Amino acid sequence: MVVDDHPHTAHMLARSLSRLGPHVEVVAAADGLEALRLQKEAPADILITDLMMPHMNGMELIEALNAQPDLSPVAAFLLTAHDSAQVREDARRLHVKEVFAKPVPPEWICEVIGKTMDELKQPKTVSPEAAVKNLEMP
Repeated sequence: MVVDDHPHTAHMLARSLSRLGPHVEVVAAADGLEALRLQKEAPADILITDLMMPHMNGMELIEALNAQPDLSPVAAFLLTAHDSAQVREDARRLHVKEVFAKPVPPEWICEVIGKTMDELKQPKTVSPEAAVKNLEMP
């Protein structure tokens, strides 16, 4: 899901991301409130949101989604023209995977999202100790 109050930016990013493959479905929202509604209808695995938007900023959106585990994306990314140490610290606290400082080329975002999608496909490894512990009877 791409969330940005500038329609041109949202459309351009959605179009670029859809080229990552036939299995990629990109949904765009104009603000955080619309994104919440869309996430309730069909949860997206990856969220890319602008920071500064009307009604609900990107941090508030991520916080609201994180508060509802069934709606929380697997990976969240933040776009901002107001990059600062404080923004990065707040993003880290919310488990944002990466902060993109605007202007950022769509190709770079696609590369990072493509790598994230590959990571999500990887099987989760379990240590031998955890595997044995899971097999033990209570």
